[in-house]
Amino acid sequence: MEKITINDRTRIFLLRSKAKLERLRYPEIPIIFDIKDLQTFEECKAVRASFLNQYQRYGMYGSYVEGAYQDLLYKVAGLIEELRPNPTLQDILYIYVYLVRKGYLSVTGEFHFMYPECELSIRQGLSMVTGMSVCRNLSAMLSDLLYYFNIASIPIMTDRLTHESPEYTITKDYYQLLEDSNKDEFSAAFDEKAKTLIDNRFEVGNHSELLIPGETYTLVDPTIVTISNLVRGKNEFPTLDYLRLWFVYGVGFCDLKSTINLYRTLKDTSLEIIDSKTVIDAEHACFKACEDNHPKIKTFYKKALSSMQYLNDELQCLKEVPK
Repeated sequence: MEKITINDRTRIFLLRSKAKLERLRYPEIPIIFDIKDLQTFEECKAVRASFLNQYQRYGMYGSYVEGAYQDLLYKVAGLIEELRPNPTLQDILYIYVYLVRKGYLSVTGEFHFMYPECELSIRQGLSMVTGMSVCRNLSAMLSDLLYYFNIASIPIMTDRLTHESPEYTITKDYYQLLEDSNKDEFSAAFDEKAKTLIDNRFEVGNHSELLIPGETYTLVDPTIVTISNLVRGKNEFPTLDYLRLWFVYGVGFCDLKSTINLYRTLKDTSLEIIDSKTVIDAEHACFKACEDNHPKIKTFYKKALSSMQYLNDELQCLKEVPK
């Protein structure tokens, strides 16, 4: 029997045909996916196909890398449990931020808020070990870490420039941590990347945070150290002004039906920063627990360093691969 070969033109035709049917089924698609002059639903489907292929290849060839990464996460989770037994989400966030910004999760012993030189798009948390990372890497590693505490989360693209965000409070200690690890070069690098967007618009997304499903959805930002609840009803900060739900579909975290359901769930909610005395007390307690337990943290670092060095070596190889 003669074999039939499906060429690229046929694949594109099938892709567009399926997209047309999906548009008829889900009227929310244009609202979620179509961003004028920047992207369309059809383009997002193509990106998704690429990501799914990369996940499959990583599953086939990335077992040693993943093993080392999970070893690191396991040790981080164990340290957090040791410092704050039965930790809350806030405890995990604050200790994680402390460890990151103090350089305990990198081979260099330092951390700089700057675009990493080496990055694997489907496992962005890996870049944390290089000592240079930005919001997407911070969020990705925290998401992977939360699974050790039975907390499911989804890294998601957000927009923090087009719309004004709620004000929040942070302790001086954590504010200084953020300041000390910020690199002056980041602003210039960000501006340069922004030029690639048409008319310098940021509707496609410009930040990365974690969306945690539950009876009340939660939005966690490890970059600026905040936690928000997505509450029913409207205030001056509608949730969908900030969340870019196309992202969870485009990178393969959710299928189309789940993405549409997520939109329907969140469309009538608003951001409400958790900003109270309890939060400030928790920040103080976590910072003190870390400061008072430097010997334990240094012991953790020595034990985790071999896994971090292996991951760093593997990531450095990415620079040697011709593009």
